[in-house]
Amino acid sequence: MGFDAYMAARRKPMAPLSILGRQITGVVSWNVNDTCNYRCSYCTQRFMPERTYRLDEIQAYLNAFATLPGAWEVKMSGGEPFQQPGLHDIAAGLVAQGHLISIQTNFSAGEKKLRRFLEASRGSLYVFAASLHLEYDTPEAFIDKARLVQA
Repeated sequence: MGFDAYMAARRKPMAPLSILGRQITGVVSWNVNDTCNYRCSYCTQRFMPERTYRLDEIQAYLNAFATLPGAWEVKMSGGEPFQQPGLHDIAAGLVAQGHLISIQTNFSAGEKKLRRFLEASRGSLYVFAASLHLEYDTPEAFIDKARLVQA
């Protein structure tokens, strides 16, 4: 393909995304903190300083998401996103704006935190990705938590 054909192909509009029966404008990845409660021997981030965002910083992010045209999938990760105080408030704010939520977690959060997040994101949770860290958890405990998320 020549350069002119390549540039012409890039000008074609992308097909709209449809997730959970809703039209989505795009996808945004958001590291909601730089904090992880695990220090896995194989992780390159285990030496990073811990940092969670303050509420005014979170509100600034939510205000910015409110200016996006249309609905977006917001992929939240970290660090460990459940170490961010008020994660359920973040989820509720994004849902109120019409966005969808996906999350990547080490699944260390307790049942209460998980339930609050799931309730806040109800109807707008697209992906709940959890990774098993055998240095900190057992397959049996991991599966028990997975059943909670499926319910």
